[in-house]
Amino acid sequence: MAWRWNIGAVAALAAAGCSLVGGLADYTIEDAPATKTTGAGGQSSASSSHASSSSANSTTGAGGMAQMCQPSKCPQPASSCAYAVCIDQKGEQSCDTAVKALGTDCESGHHCDGQGNCVECNKDADCTPPNECNADSHLCVSPSCSNNTKDPGETDTDCGGPKCKPCAIGQTCATGTDCLTGKCTGDKCVCFDQAQCLNGKYCASNGQCLDKKSAPTPCSQGYECKSGNCVWGLCSPI
Repeated sequence: MAWRWNIGAVAALAAAGCSLVGGLADYTIEDAPATKTTGAGGQSSASSSHASSSSANSTTGAGGMAQMCQPSKCPQPASSCAYAVCIDQKGEQSCDTAVKALGTDCESGHHCDGQGNCVECNKDADCTPPNECNADSHLCVSPSCSNNTKDPGETDTDCGGPKCKPCAIGQTCATGTDCLTGKCTGDKCVCFDQAQCLNGKYCASNGQCLDKKSAPTPCSQGYECKSGNCVWGLCSPI
């Protein structure tokens, strides 16, 4: 139902301190709803169709916006030879890891291996003679510990025992001192902390380092995922 205002009504409203949008002596509100609200002074006011229209066309706030990937908010790699980045997969952004170039200096005078790990050496020149660089462990060892042969006293090829450097996770050991992690279980060196695995891997419940999972692979913990997040049993992209 349309409401029509005459000059007398407008004057009365003006005297009461009210104003009329449009300022016309004879103004019709065609689409105004029939509901009225009563103010503290007992005056009634009709709701505006313009306000209703503005509310319907409002934009979605921050809570409704799509989540964007930001490298600074991605899980940061433990190694100084790797850094977090955002990648686009099928139109959806997700966290990933990029690595620094082979030979880049990292902590304790070591060097990046080009795979995201800070190691003691990549070549013999990185070691103090007569030690040589073991290509598998990236450790400076005596010549007999880098000949690709399981020599006497070694628990695995070129590692373990009193002479050579400790063995990596998964290699054969006799005691914890034969292992880089310091833990030997069932004659194998095992991990027990996520920081003990190389970049891009996680320490599984069996003590071995496994590749981190992409979305939407099943998971039980966030550290199993490349994104660092496990949501409802699946690795999420971000």
